[in-house]
Amino acid sequence: MRPKSHLASFSEKRSLYRARRSRPAHCVFNEGATVIDVVLRDISPAGARIGGAEVAGLPQTFELQIPDGVGGYSARRALVVWSKGVAAGLTFIDEA
Repeated sequence: MRPKSHLASFSEKRSLYRARRSRPAHCVFNEGATVIDVVLRDISPAGARIGGAEVAGLPQTFELQIPDGVGGYSARRALVVWSKGVAAGLTFIDEA
C-alpha cells in the first residue's frame, strides 16, 4: 500500500476544482472607500486564493472585484477563511 502524499491529502479536502489564475483583482470594503489591489491566484465557483502585500490587513468580509479586461468587472462577496503571510483563502458568500 502506497502512503498518501501531503499534496494528495490536501487536494481531497477541496470539494471543487480551482482553476489556476494570475490576474489582478481588487478587495473593496468600507462602503467602497478602501480598495486593496491583489493577485487572484486560483478560483472555483465556491472560493478563491489571493495574494498581495496587504492581504493581512483585509477585514473578515469584503467584495472581491475581478476586472474583465474590457472596462467592467465581476464581483462576489467574500469571507476570509485563512490567511498566511501574503496569501489568503476565500469562500464566496451569497447575498440573501
